[in-house]
Formats: sequence, structure tokens, C-alpha cells
Amino acid sequence: VKVTKNGQITAVKEGYASVTAKVTMNDKSTYYSQTISIEVKEPYVTSGSALSHYYGNGGVVVIPEDLGVMWIANQAFFDNDYITKIVIPEGVVTIGYEAFASCDMLASITLPSTLTEIGEGAFCNCALLDEIEIPDSVTYIDSTAFTKTGLALIPTV
Repeated sequence: VKVTKNGQITAVKEGYASVTAKVTMNDKSTYYSQTISIEVKEPYVTSGSALSHYYGNGGVVVIPEDLGVMWIANQAFFDNDYITKIVIPEGVVTIGYEAFASCDMLASITLPSTLTEIGEGAFCNCALLDEIEIPDSVTYIDSTAFTKTGLALIPTV
């Protein structure tokens, strides 16, 4: 990590680091200090063709097509309060159990034309989600996939 004189911490590569902050007063050390450990990870964690976890900053998340993801794994994005929009790439066929559940700020989703299945509670508790276009390729939507969203009509197949 890099730390500026103003205290801003920036990751320069993946790995672990410890940062110690010490309080001074009138250019003299005090008894107050705190050390924190920081782990920096790649934003997307895959296992085979499954996207299993997301550790990115949120905002607009465009899953890279070159990851070769075919499945968004169970709870891969669960309870992420920073994601506002998700763009799922072509090639993804399944969205797993609670994959995006409880993403409080999620308001927009772009689904690929390759998608065939939307699993149990996939977008449950995404209250800001009030519009979605389901591709014709989808053959299964679990009855709980869109519960407690802002959608006026719950999509079915």
C-alpha cells in the first residue's frame, strides 16, 4: 500500500499490509496509536466457470466477459450495499441462490441473452430494483427470485 501525508491509503498490488497510525500533538508523540491490517484482493473470484465472490468497490459493475463465467454462484454478491448496477456478460447461463440478494442500492441489471435460469432469491431484498428485462432464453425463474424488490410485476416463465 501507499499512504499519502494526508493519510489516504492506496493499494498498489494484491496482498496483505499493516498500517499504523500514531497521534501527535505539538509535534510530540502521544500514547495513542492503532494498527490495522489490510487485505487487497482481485475484485472477481472465480472457480472454474463460476463467479464465486466479488470484492470490488461497487457502483456500476460490469463483469468481464473474458473471465469465462457461465454461473453466478450462490451469494456471490450477497449484501453488497455499494453496487448500483450490474451488467452480466454473454455466456452466463445461471444465476444462483441469493446471488444478488440484499444489495440495497442495486437499481439496474442487464441480463445476457444466454441466461436460462434465475435461482431462488437471486434478487430478493433489492428494493430499488424496479425494472428488468428478462431475455427470451430464460426457461426457469424461481418463485422467490424477485421477492421484496421494487418490481410492480414479478417476472415468471
